Amino acid sequence: MDTNTSQFFVTHAETPHLDPYVDGQLKPCQVQGTSCHAVFGKVTSGMDVVLAIQQGDVMESVEIHKN
Repeated sequence: MDTNTSQFFVTHAETPHLDPYVDGQLKPCQVQGTSCHAVFGKVTSGMDVVLAIQQGDVMESVEIHKN
């Protein structure tokens, strides 16, 4: 399913099943249902906000800062 949209996953623990690689090998990302996502950031402050996020919450804005 090609959604052509952006998705943000905010995880509370390591989620290797979302990575595009397994044991250094690229997964078949073209196969429907295969999770192939890139990690592009980390929480540097406000972890209390992350921990308060619940399933079904709606994000009203996102800020991405370059270090």
